[in-house]
Amino acid sequence: MNYQDIENTFKDNVNDIIKLMEFDQIILNVAIKGLEKLQQNLTRLHNIDNPHLLAENTLQLLRSIKEHESLKPRYQVIFNQCVVLLVSIFASSISDLFKKGINDLAVKGDSSELKSEELKISVSQLLEFNGDIKESLGDLIAEKNDLSFQDMKSIGRAFKTYFGFTIEKDVKEITLSWHKQEDM
Repeated sequence: MNYQDIENTFKDNVNDIIKLMEFDQIILNVAIKGLEKLQQNLTRLHNIDNPHLLAENTLQLLRSIKEHESLKPRYQVIFNQCVVLLVSIFASSISDLFKKGINDLAVKGDSSELKSEELKISVSQLLEFNGDIKESLGDLIAEKNDLSFQDMKSIGRAFKTYFGFTIEKDVKEITLSWHKQEDM
């Protein structure tokens, strides 16, 4: 896997999770648009004006549910789990980038920290590698040092230690909120 593949996978996963976070709104939009079209067809094409045969009451109900976010409490659990999933895919992607970077750095031989790193590896671990061990150095380094990619401090330390750069703290407001989408 190359760096672009890691980035693309991350972006695709984030987009899929965002769709899941907005699932209730998507369903409401589809239902509302479908009923609006039905209502138009019944009134314009078939000249039906009997309120009991039209979808106006159901349309009003769905619009009210959407406007007042009445489904939000029921979908909040899904939304919260999506946030957890976002953190997980971020950690996984950062881990993949770190491991790929370690593998590339080992091949280049530019890191004094990496050159002096000692690894203790069992024969069974050695046998797990079906190819060039250089392609598994990132896994070995991460495992040996018990690196966690679950928090920014650990991520920052790992990247500073092995790649020599500091991840700057950039404080911006990041808000994950219940989205209202008008057009779906």
